[in-house]
Amino acid sequence: AHGTADRLRAFLKRQGSKAGKLPIYFNSPGGITTESLAMGRLMRQRGMTARVARTIPQACEGEAKQCASARRSGRPLAARLTSTSSQCNSACVYAIVGARLREIAPEAHLGIHAAKTVVVGYLPRGAHIPAELHARFKAQNQQLIRRYLVEMGIHPGLLDAADKIPHESIRALRREDMVRFNIDTRSVVESGWIYDERISDGGIIFKSIDMTEAGGAEYRKTMLRVSCLGTDQLMVGYAREV
Repeated sequence: AHGTADRLRAFLKRQGSKAGKLPIYFNSPGGITTESLAMGRLMRQRGMTARVARTIPQACEGEAKQCASARRSGRPLAARLTSTSSQCNSACVYAIVGARLREIAPEAHLGIHAAKTVVVGYLPRGAHIPAELHARFKAQNQQLIRRYLVEMGIHPGLLDAADKIPHESIRALRREDMVRFNIDTRSVVESGWIYDERISDGGIIFKSIDMTEAGGAEYRKTMLRVSCLGTDQLMVGYAREV
């Protein structure tokens, strides 16, 4: 939304010297590109680390009414942080690549698509924007994004890949894509232990690991899983992509 970068700037100012030492977490379907570029530059100036995750307030793990009441209270809420089902899509990707370090968990979703060109300002009812003018606005926006990516040390091929995906769709970046575009180049990326009560009666805990051999181009996924079979029994599962 308009003004998001200003709100981030004000928040970082309130944090003082701590602003560059704490990681910042994104969970967003997207937004306005110009705001994202401004946010990315703010994070780069402060040498920040960015990740993809979402917070789930403790009050929101029960009844919906209790959750809504807690959110409206304005009070700080105790919450847990998880990368499961978290996303950073569209313009959010341009914001997160501005951070000095980008750490994308195996279970997080980074998605790209072509930017939608929106002409802001007053237009008389029924007014039509010529296709040539619309194309010029789009070209200017693409140029801004490309310069920004180069400035941030991100391969501009990210923009080319995004431009091939219709705005109504989304393409999830593979681990190989994140390395190729210089977003997250770690050779081993490991999630924390994740509890999922929806699977089996007692629930399971699992961990996922994306790994490549030194200098390798392909990443393979490993899954570790622990599930309860009874009061004194458990099962450990190990699966590795081949």
